[in-house]
Amino acid sequence: MNCSQIKLNLPRIQKMIRTQIKLNRPRFQKMLRPRFQKMLRTQIKLNLPRIQKMVRPRFRKMLKPQFRMKRTQTRKTRRPAYQGPGPISPATGKAFGPRSVIGTKLGFRPPPLSSYTIIETGGRTTFNLDATRDGHFVHGLLRLHTFDAFTTVTTRHSTIACMFIPCQRPRFTLFISHGKDVDIGQKINFYYELSTGLQCNVFSYDYSGYGQSTGTPSEANMYADAEAALNALRANYNLTNPEIIIYGHQIGTAASTYLAARNTGLAGLILISPFMSGIRIAYPSMPFSFWFDCFPSIDRISSVRCRTIIIESENEEYYRPIDGHGEKLFANLHPGLRVELLRFQSGDDGVEHTCLARLQQFVTQEAGEVPGY
Repeated sequence: MNCSQIKLNLPRIQKMIRTQIKLNRPRFQKMLRPRFQKMLRTQIKLNLPRIQKMVRPRFRKMLKPQFRMKRTQTRKTRRPAYQGPGPISPATGKAFGPRSVIGTKLGFRPPPLSSYTIIETGGRTTFNLDATRDGHFVHGLLRLHTFDAFTTVTTRHSTIACMFIPCQRPRFTLFISHGKDVDIGQKINFYYELSTGLQCNVFSYDYSGYGQSTGTPSEANMYADAEAALNALRANYNLTNPEIIIYGHQIGTAASTYLAARNTGLAGLILISPFMSGIRIAYPSMPFSFWFDCFPSIDRISSVRCRTIIIESENEEYYRPIDGHGEKLFANLHPGLRVELLRFQSGDDGVEHTCLARLQQFVTQEAGEVPGY
């Protein structure tokens, strides 16, 4: 075929080529993609200074003003470096990004009003409960005023409220992280019953944004709250890890697993209605964790080095035992530290009241420091 024939048949030839490319597009893509990527990397490498000079001003204009540091701010006045999941906005002081948004929307539902206030009476700080906001103590005010109440500051600049219920001749001290829709004033009756029934001191705290705690509820703040509360418990009451049992309910199981994975020598770990991670509530068969997943207890529990009991509720509102949350968490524990995986039908007072007898057995017979771990 000479040049004149090609010129006459050019539209037909072009149509044939387009048809061949359309029919063999996957094959062409597979063949050309590596070459194109190599060419692109070479071009970027050769023209990197030019590209940086071209892109940087445009990128600065795209940034919103509230996420930029003011030029008048010095390095000393800036907020501390990132400590935990989710980057921090310098303007608002709040976490942002997909992981923080998922964690906040999924995990936290603070009561709109605090059920208690912290007051000073007889030279000590204690609780004043508001009955109109689900805060009431049925065992008498004299006993209520024997409870200690104080605040502590976290590494993320939240001031959190803490509560300590003393017990005569305690076996252990329970460090409790509560569920997502209550504050410590609403749980105070159960905590007292737990203290007397298990013969243990009980310590609990409110997450940032709950009760009398300042700040905003978020995954990163919750971890900082838990660490600050545990440090305050050890410092104020001269306790060591072998005297402390970590206890978590619902969203509190994420904080409890986080603490148990980072502290050795604890007396035990109790998880009530735990879940594997945030995304696995919706997709329980997910075989791996995404970088933006929140509350990844399934990845942390293998680092726990204390005896652990897991208790599930048959009628949990947000995630079901049939999805295998407790089973997979229990399987990821070290074999020598697995105590028992139980399922209870929760009554009107919740699964925590239903399983008190089993918890008493755990505290009296099974909890304690495990040599070699």
